[in-house]
Amino acid sequence: MAGAIGFHALCSRDAVLSSAENFVLYLLMEAKPQGQGVRLPLNLGIVLDRSGSMYDEKRLDYVVEAVKYLIDHLGPEDRAAVVAFADTAAVVATADQVLNDKARVKKAIDDLDLLEIGGGTQMALGMAAALAEVERSYSPNRLNRLLLLTDGQTYEERKCLDLARQQRERVSCSTLGVGIEFNEKLLMEMAEASGANYHFISDPATIPDIFSRELEGLRNMALTNAPIEA
Repeated sequence: MAGAIGFHALCSRDAVLSSAENFVLYLLMEAKPQGQGVRLPLNLGIVLDRSGSMYDEKRLDYVVEAVKYLIDHLGPEDRAAVVAFADTAAVVATADQVLNDKARVKKAIDDLDLLEIGGGTQMALGMAAALAEVERSYSPNRLNRLLLLTDGQTYEERKCLDLARQQRERVSCSTLGVGIEFNEKLLMEMAEASGANYHFISDPATIPDIFSRELEGLRNMALTNAPIEA
């Protein structure tokens, strides 16, 4: 559960005449967490592209290292499930398995080659499977998000974009483009439509910095989708 939130408001006018007709008043409101260690626990669906194109430029190697790094940096209250996709999608690890045996989950990620999910690319299936896992631990008191690691080369691009847009209010979707040649346009559009972040992984050496920034951004959130009533 997140802690208290403080608000500071700044109005464009100090006073308004009671006899004034219609007027425009601008209000800037800033919300800040109060106290120490205030943050929402994470509820993540990690979506890994294991299609044939991911073997070019060692893209799959980048993905494996990225996800293992992320798993090592989850907090005790965080939840994360791992899904891989190609022609079909498969749950590599549920949130309970990640919580209880990180070493075994990282071994399963190292063995992605052993999954019998084909070699094509149906990213929408991977997203749908990961969304289902996120829903198992869904709470408005968690930061619910997909982290999609892919080169973005997929069938049915419109379905992927629609999923990101339709789920925006419940589960946002950060995209991480892998390798030099990837579908930047699609991944940027998905992140923007979802209200999340877009990153580019060109080299495994950049993975700690990229995930540190993503996790820091997530952990600095103290509330989401909060209504403001006049």
